[in-house]
Amino acid sequence: MFPETVEKDSLKNLLPEKITLKPKGCVFIWINSECPICNKYPLVWNKLARDFPSLTFIGVFTSFEESRMAKQFMRKYNLPFQWFIDKENKLAAYLKVTTTPEIIFVDANAKIIYRGATDDWFYALGKNKPAPQQFYLKNALMAFLNNQPVVPFQTDPIGCIFSY
Repeated sequence: MFPETVEKDSLKNLLPEKITLKPKGCVFIWINSECPICNKYPLVWNKLARDFPSLTFIGVFTSFEESRMAKQFMRKYNLPFQWFIDKENKLAAYLKVTTTPEIIFVDANAKIIYRGATDDWFYALGKNKPAPQQFYLKNALMAFLNNQPVVPFQTDPIGCIFSY
């Protein structure tokens, strides 16, 4: 079972000092530069980060990522958000993340607003629709900022599995 709320101070303590958080909330995106699905989503993430400037977007690379590869990924796709390597996968373990890409969106009080996939473009490893029909993350961000309920609260991420 996944937590619905995490301890705000514990969450902050798992982030590098260089990460700055905006007051409204934070979207964590777990990334692996070698995951084929992660390499399909940067244009979507880029647009979401630009469309929702009041939220902090953070790319979280697993401890298995080489720093050089993470930097290349962020540069290649010109992602306009902060990123770091989750050394020892402590943040992933705390939030029970096991897939790249996987999204965790938390409000300013560290309440988990949404977790799961960006959208329904991929429905299995290596299997995708021509275009997504359900925009889970975008809809969650819009609902949250408009003080509406976020439905669904959770979806199953499709991607590369990792362990800690």
